[in-house]
Order: sequence, then structure tokens, then C-alpha cells
Amino acid sequence: MVCDQLSVTSLIALGSNIGDRLSHLQFAANAINANQHIILMSISSLYETTPVGGPKDQESYYNAAILVRTTLSAKRLLIFLKAIEYNRLRKNLVRWGPRTLDLDLLTYGTQIINEDNLRVPHPRMQYRKFVMAPVCDVAPLQTHPVLDQRMCDIYSKIKTNCNKVIKLGEMWR
Repeated sequence: MVCDQLSVTSLIALGSNIGDRLSHLQFAANAINANQHIILMSISSLYETTPVGGPKDQESYYNAAILVRTTLSAKRLLIFLKAIEYNRLRKNLVRWGPRTLDLDLLTYGTQIINEDNLRVPHPRMQYRKFVMAPVCDVAPLQTHPVLDQRMCDIYSKIKTNCNKVIKLGEMWR
């Protein structure tokens, strides 16, 4: 990577509940790692979670998180992530519906960004066990830019039992 001094640490959430979920997540991690403007620093364990919202009778999700450093702007990083989703035939037919691949930009350094198609930090991450459990694997001490709390502390305060989170381990790396 060129100009590491200008790179930003970012958290990215990965999820899949259609088809070969493991393959979709591996594809995404490999594509992110192959980008010359991104250094993949850490990959979480794999989690199996029940869907939150959306149509009933969806398959369970596989979820993970990765910590990266990048010289891409937040907008360019998001465009890159959406291109990876597109390559895995992601379709947005129903809000919170099933998907082959879902990649969310959770944080971009300490920046707070509120634009039409880009909100960072992710506005609902702190309420979702399926996001925060893997985040705590890779960045437990990172501070949430808005809440000014460590990720591990945010996770420990999530009270909802709306989704089951099963740690499957590190078999996917």
C-alpha cells in the first residue's frame, strides 16, 4: 500500500444467507484482501445468526467482521464493497431480505459521515448482536465515533434477545 501514513482503519461487516454462505464470505474477504489500496488486518470468527426483520422463514446468516487499513476514501471503499456484492449476484428485492452477500462499512476511522448513500458509523450497528459479536473479535477496544464507547462495552450492553448468535469458530479463514 502506498502512503500508509494516510491510511484509515475501518471495520466492515460481512453476511450471507443464500446459497453457499461460506463461499460468499470467503470470496468477499479474498476480494478485499486483493485490493492494492487495502490491508486486511484481522478477520473475526464466523457466526451463525437468526435473521432480524425481513420476510419470515429466511435461512440463518453467516456473519463475520474484518478490520482493514485503507487509502481509499469512505465513498470509494463503499463503492468497492457494493461491486463485490454485485459480483455475488446480490439483489435488493426486500428490505432486510435474504441475500447472497451483504457488506456494510461500519466505521471509517473516527469520521462521522452523513451523506445520501453513506452513513458512517453504521447507524444500527450498536443494536445488533450479529454485528457486534464479530466486531469484538477484531476490534474490541476500538471506540465508536459517536457513542464514545469501546466496541466490547457496547456489545455487553445489548439487551435484546431477538437473534441467536452461535460462534462457529475460525474454520472459514
